[in-house]
Amino acid sequence: MRFLQAILPAVSLVVCLWSAPSANSAPAGSGKLLSRAELRTCIEREEELGRRQDALRKAQDAHEVSGAKLSAEAMELARILRATDPNDAAAIDLYNQRNDARNADVDVHNRRAEALNATVAELQEAEADFIATCASRLFLKADENAVLKELGLKERRFDRERRQAPTRPAGKFSA
Repeated sequence: MRFLQAILPAVSLVVCLWSAPSANSAPAGSGKLLSRAELRTCIEREEELGRRQDALRKAQDAHEVSGAKLSAEAMELARILRATDPNDAAAIDLYNQRNDARNADVDVHNRRAEALNATVAELQEAEADFIATCASRLFLKADENAVLKELGLKERRFDRERRQAPTRPAGKFSA
């Protein structure tokens, strides 16, 4: 028993030292360094993804405003329907015309929601590819500085965005 008490800490130490990375090893999954040309392509992709994210956010904001207007119109139509005399054919026709126009707007809104969801899926796929091919790779800081200078950028988009709070959670948009 005394032997086991003495040997277990030694075995644990050997296992820890054996599994620890050496000073010369690269981080796990990092692969080889990005060349300057590859880094330039990655930074350009990062900027393009950012522009696409910005456009998507604007479209999402417009979609939310449209949804709020449709909700307000539905409330107004409900109020009108409650106040409409069921025997007044002209008032009922006017209500039906207004409701038909709102239904057409809802159809447009629903198609926009489908398009936004498709855009979100495409962007997520592009981001996943970017992460796999660029963001998970190492590069030299000197190469990054040189590429940023070539592209006329002061810093990478990621560096700018991580200082800002996120404005919207990711997810699907309802109709």
